[in-house]
Formats: sequence, C-alpha cells, structure tokens
Amino acid sequence: MVRRAALGFVIAALGCAAIGCSAPPPRPAATSADLAAWIDADEGAPARTSTTLPRASAGEPLVARGSVTLPTHAPSPPRPGRRARVDVSFQQADMASAFQTLADSGRFNLVVQEGLNGKVSATMRSVDPYDALVAIAQANGVDVRYQEGVVMVRKR
Repeated sequence: MVRRAALGFVIAALGCAAIGCSAPPPRPAATSADLAAWIDADEGAPARTSTTLPRASAGEPLVARGSVTLPTHAPSPPRPGRRARVDVSFQQADMASAFQTLADSGRFNLVVQEGLNGKVSATMRSVDPYDALVAIAQANGVDVRYQEGVVMVRKR
C-alpha cells in the first residue's frame, strides 16, 4: 500500500511538471544598480568609479532605505597576447638573460634597462612566459611595463 501511494505521488509530480501546473517563479525585486556602468565595463568603455546598490534590512525589500556604494574593480593592465605555456627552470641565471629567454618563448618584444644585473633562480611549471617574467621581476624588485607592443624592464 505504501509503495502504491509513493508511486502515485511520483506520477502526479511528473505529470504536473510536464504540463506546467506549478506557479511561475516570483519576479526578482527591482534594484537601483547602475546597469549602464556594468554594460559599459563589458563593452570596453571607460569604467565608472562606483556603483550604487540599495541597502535593505532583514525582511525588507531591496528598495527599502538608503544605499551602499561599492567600488568597481580597476581594469587589468595591458599585456602581450597569451602564448603556449612553458616550463621554466633558472638556477643562478643572469637576470637579463632569463628575461630574454622568456621574451623569446612568449614571442614578445623586450627592452631591458642597461645595468640591470643580478642572478635569478626560479622553477615554474606550465606558466605563460609573460606571467613568469612579471613574477621573477617582482621577486627581484624590478618594474615591468607593457606599452605599445613592447615589454620594458627597469630598476625601481
């Protein structure tokens, strides 16, 4: 008897779902988010500095009182195109030579400031060559800048 009742419930639920007898989902509450800023950010337009969202207390609708301003994220800095990932292993290598090896692997243009010297030891697996160059530079107190198709490496 219990099996027959359970089977009847399952059949009724499946039949109801098939013919759409459930109530439609509730509409989301209106918000005052700055939709234009979100769309502009996706389309490459200049980013706005903040987005205002409504503040709600527990149990109140979103459009109830006051508002909260959230900062938007800064756009990522420009970088050369991504290339195939590489494995990198430098042991006491000359810093300028290590940077040049990574530039050759990533097929990007590189300018290294005169007098930039030091030794580099690093081991990285399956990494983008530009990301590896930036990581090694940061670990050694060196600035990296990408401008007009050229990666420039210089002392801080």
